[in-house]
Amino acid sequence: MNNRKIIIVTILLILVSAVYLSWTEKKQADLDLDKNWWALSFENPKNSDLSFSIENHSNSDSFHWTVFTAGKTKLKEGDLTIQKGDVTDINLNNQEVNASGKIMIDVASGTDKKEIYKIIPVH
Repeated sequence: MNNRKIIIVTILLILVSAVYLSWTEKKQADLDLDKNWWALSFENPKNSDLSFSIENHSNSDSFHWTVFTAGKTKLKEGDLTIQKGDVTDINLNNQEVNASGKIMIDVASGTDKKEIYKIIPVH
């Protein structure tokens, strides 16, 4: 009789642990729940296209982007509003920006700033 109680208690503890771990994992996998971050990336990092994406999971929804040359010459800029949980693509082609060499894209949201760059071959 005593062994049976130990087995039942052990099975209940395993079930409760599995449910708790499943709940915490689901909570941590949610990109927006109690998190404050945003990401900047190129659409296609291997070619010379300058199109990029901003993925927002922060409390801020206001973004300012600027395209620069290596010498800090401003080529293009813009402002965006991106809601939490959304991804916005900014489509720029190399003819529109008309630049070669090292091209930098700065994106700022409040005091947070991120930068990516790509080297465009000279034609």
